[in-house]
Amino acid sequence: MKKLLAVVLFCLPAFGQAAYSGLGLHSGSATYAASGSSCAAPNFCAYAGTDVIPWGTIPDFGGATNNNATAYDTSYLGHTNFDGSTFSNSAFLSPITRVTDAFSKPTGPTSSSFVAGMGGSGAFTLTNTNTTLVAVDAVAELVCVFNPATGHCLSFGSMGTVGHRPAGGIFITTNMNTAGGGSSTSVQDFGSISFSLTDPTVLYSFGTTSDISNALSVTPYTLDPATGMFTVGSTIVDFAYGLPAQNASAWTTSHSYGYGDYVIHALATSEMVDKGSGGGVWVAGATYQIGDIVTSQSGVHCMYVAHAVTTGISGVTSPPFDTTAPCGHETQADNGVSWGGTNSTAQFVYQNTGAAGTSSGSTFQWIATPTTLATDGSIASTTGRAVLTSASNPFLASQVGQTTQFQEQEIQRE
Repeated sequence: MKKLLAVVLFCLPAFGQAAYSGLGLHSGSATYAASGSSCAAPNFCAYAGTDVIPWGTIPDFGGATNNNATAYDTSYLGHTNFDGSTFSNSAFLSPITRVTDAFSKPTGPTSSSFVAGMGGSGAFTLTNTNTTLVAVDAVAELVCVFNPATGHCLSFGSMGTVGHRPAGGIFITTNMNTAGGGSSTSVQDFGSISFSLTDPTVLYSFGTTSDISNALSVTPYTLDPATGMFTVGSTIVDFAYGLPAQNASAWTTSHSYGYGDYVIHALATSEMVDKGSGGGVWVAGATYQIGDIVTSQSGVHCMYVAHAVTTGISGVTSPPFDTTAPCGHETQADNGVSWGGTNSTAQFVYQNTGAAGTSSGSTFQWIATPTTLATDGSIASTTGRAVLTSASNPFLASQVGQTTQFQEQEIQRE
């Protein structure tokens, strides 16, 4: 299968030897793997020879405007292959084509930073299987329709119609969605993508895009490589459901649990902060502390935790909390409180870290609450530690780790 090497700036690849990228001039030595009876597995060895390959003439790929030039790096012709033979077949040279320029976006001429591959990484395939679609990263992952015969991306005029540069830029725009809407001047953000390895019309998007709100999902896009028109498919994977918070069972009495098993405990209203709503539901103008838990509405709804506070006072109107599953993990600003989504309804997940066994035959208190341990007592300082004693109600070993509250009546200092 013929492969395309698409570059955004200048990138000159070598046939099986070395790869240079950037705008500077390079020359140097290459090291080759050698095969033979003395290097057979598991006693691998490396070729110790040197073949210096001078940099050839830099091809002209134009200035601000793509000049549609295709170049081949011929400097490797006549040099040594890894097996000691001479590389002389120009048909094996990879074509080098320029994809982007100052007019690539439909709002041009405005220069923008483009890189090849997802996030500029060469670890991701940036074309589909027949090289009719090419992805370019510009913060958002953009896609153009590529013509393998000419070695260039097509430009678009009206929706789904191949036009002539610079009428509509080269990238697929939001109005090319078969669902309708969008704009011919807004490029389509396909998110973090991976092209299908079997179907040249499909790419998979991981996380959120302008069409997908679920950050933990994998959603396919189907594209027409001839026109650039695309359809957003149904989510095929939702990693939220791989979390124990989504697929563990509720704890039950007298049930056999193995080591490592997860269970869910749905929070009672008494286990959440009560600001006059009956417990748990967000209230306007209330004072919250870090760690307070609220739900978006009464009943079984998404849970949020206060992970940062300034004044600690909530706003007049409710933030745009998620109200249905799958609940998000986004942060919601709320006047002087910052709420973090938990990807869950109002429930906690517990794991059995002890031995396998059978659960209690009756319910018990899941979440510890402050307890009045004593109404009298004294605190003494010994070697920098505070020691609380109580004659009327001594501490028990079972109370270790409980929250302790003090009411200070008198302070005496020496």
